[in-house]
Amino acid sequence: MKYLILAIGLLTFHWAHAQTKVLFPHNRQIFQRDKSNQAVFSVLGNCPVQANKVQVKLVSLNGGEKESTQWEDISPRPAGGLFNGRIKAKGGWYTLKVRSFKDQTLLDSAQLLRVGVGDNYLISGQSNAQGTIRKSSEQGATDDRVNVANFYTKDVASNQGGNYQFLGEQSLDFPMNQFVQMDSLSTSGPIGLSPYYWAALGDSLVKTYQVPVCFINTGWTATSIRNWVESAEGLSSTNPWASVLSYPKGFPYANLKRALEVYGKNMGFKAVLWHQGETDSNFDMPKQAYQDYLKKLIQYARRDAGFPIPWVIAEVSYFSALTESGCTTGKINMDIIQAQRDILNLDDLPNVYSGPNTDSIEVPRKGDNLSLCVHFTKDSYQELASKWLTKIKDLNKKEVNPMVAENLPLVSLYCDKDSTLCVKGIPAITGKKIEWLTSDGTYVNSATANQSLVAGKYQLVITDSLQQKQITPVFLLQPIVKPDVPTVTVNGTLIFCQGQQVNLEAKAQYANFYWSSGQRVSSISVNTEGTFNVFTQDDLGCKSNNSATLTTKVFANPSTPVISQLSPYFITGGVKLFDVDFNWSLNNLPINSEKGVNLRVNQAGTYKVFASKSNPNGPKCISPTVEINYILPADKGLSVYPNPAISSVTIQSKSNLMGASFALYSLDGRLVLDGTIKEDGAFGFKVDSLSAGWYKLVVKPRSNEVLQQTLIIGQ
Repeated sequence: MKYLILAIGLLTFHWAHAQTKVLFPHNRQIFQRDKSNQAVFSVLGNCPVQANKVQVKLVSLNGGEKESTQWEDISPRPAGGLFNGRIKAKGGWYTLKVRSFKDQTLLDSAQLLRVGVGDNYLISGQSNAQGTIRKSSEQGATDDRVNVANFYTKDVASNQGGNYQFLGEQSLDFPMNQFVQMDSLSTSGPIGLSPYYWAALGDSLVKTYQVPVCFINTGWTATSIRNWVESAEGLSSTNPWASVLSYPKGFPYANLKRALEVYGKNMGFKAVLWHQGETDSNFDMPKQAYQDYLKKLIQYARRDAGFPIPWVIAEVSYFSALTESGCTTGKINMDIIQAQRDILNLDDLPNVYSGPNTDSIEVPRKGDNLSLCVHFTKDSYQELASKWLTKIKDLNKKEVNPMVAENLPLVSLYCDKDSTLCVKGIPAITGKKIEWLTSDGTYVNSATANQSLVAGKYQLVITDSLQQKQITPVFLLQPIVKPDVPTVTVNGTLIFCQGQQVNLEAKAQYANFYWSSGQRVSSISVNTEGTFNVFTQDDLGCKSNNSATLTTKVFANPSTPVISQLSPYFITGGVKLFDVDFNWSLNNLPINSEKGVNLRVNQAGTYKVFASKSNPNGPKCISPTVEINYILPADKGLSVYPNPAISSVTIQSKSNLMGASFALYSLDGRLVLDGTIKEDGAFGFKVDSLSAGWYKLVVKPRSNEVLQQTLIIGQ
């Protein structure tokens, strides 16, 4: 037998487009509220694979904006196109809105038109619980908040003319996608027939409590309490009306058990509404036997529910048979009534409560082909609804604990090493086994272990100690989208001189950066040659691709000049290569006229020099700067040495000597030597032919200055 607990087989999902869609809950699904009028329920769906944030919001349909919720982020954060989380809401009728984002960019949105937090009731018993054969004049609920699971699994002949899904007789593949408003054509699955008086009760309940309700009906016509217990024990129970016939093995209890498994786990129930006793009244079952059977039934149901679900026991025993002459005299069996009363007071069977006494309603019953002398007609529906409402109000005053939904496991995805689709192990649940299955039911692995998965469609199966299962809808897992490649800003230039650096600044959504040079920060400073790139890692451990590679090139600086005074009016920077310029300054003001190794100086001050080299297709690199403090000689601008001289004399000047004239005079005024200086710098001339004595040297540069100095020869 297939167990498509949360069946989605009738829905067409366009997986390839991977748009945002809600897979759970289902439209018109109602989650049982707790005593504080709240429920926490799961939300699961698929979204665009690049989405890294999904938000949900509940918008009240009750007309009260205060009941709406604010947008809140789904946690854990979506990945691989999957979002799943939980949301808390108080009793109400809502539209569930979902929107998906990549960072702050809205990608897509979806909504579930109806979802509720309210009360779910599991109806069971015999035909006055199940409903009568459908007829054209059925009256459905008037309020949109009254819901049923609209499918059927019993004899179609008694349920013609409805608008429901027929699953096949005794099918236990109860779907979660067939909830509808309880209108005149709906059916209360799995085997409820017409809306019967439950529609009127639903209207009364939502009007009273202002929360939606849902009915699941497992009543089975003409059954004895014995049939329920024997089928719960796995037996083929004999039909009390025809001893040669037996119910299918496990039925009628199988429907009740399955409803507790499917709808109890995924929605929860306020209580079981039990209406049965007519058959056992007719056959005069002893009081103690009926009580013992009913006690066993409640215990079996609670065992299979895994929860002491409240039971509300109607007082019912009235029976009248249809004969050719009409209905027989109605029979009320006080032993059955007393058993239904006494079971409320058993110390070892708590949470069993009094339901309405229906034996006095519509007596005598009608003998038409619908009422069959046993069933209620529409004339009594409001009275029945009123009596049930009174008992449910009493139940609510006692603040009993309802059976609430079991939340779906939370699936967290992450990246591990080179894998792009890994799932974290779901925490173990005591007494339950959690497994990964593919969409076709193939076992994959335990869901409690971290593991890698290939992209595809999966579902989770949670199996308890009774082998009952809760199965998630099929969802799509896609390879996790890597984080965006970081953008790198170059603050400076990648080609620079020795001693300089460039700043590389990476930006990305996630602040975990990994540079090829080993740094783990967003911004690095580089002062060496090399190649550099960076990737980022998100909160799932997923790595982006590397950024574009950046290559740095470092050019050597020229050697630092060695500054010194070369001669009285010259300083030098030392050795200069042909492709290097010397850059001089005086008192921090550039001297642009000279790029050579030597510099004529004609005023005192601080002289500085640095070497620079212009690289083809590269930067201009400079050496460190050196300096010298220069003081002018006390020679009035003309330096003569040696003085006294023997054979030759060298002169320098604060002025440019190129083109300057010079003349040497004896003390009596005779011109003894003259000429023109052809080059600037130091100029030398011979004096070894001159007589010893004192002379006057006169130099006239082109600047029209007249420079004079006394020269002593031979002394």
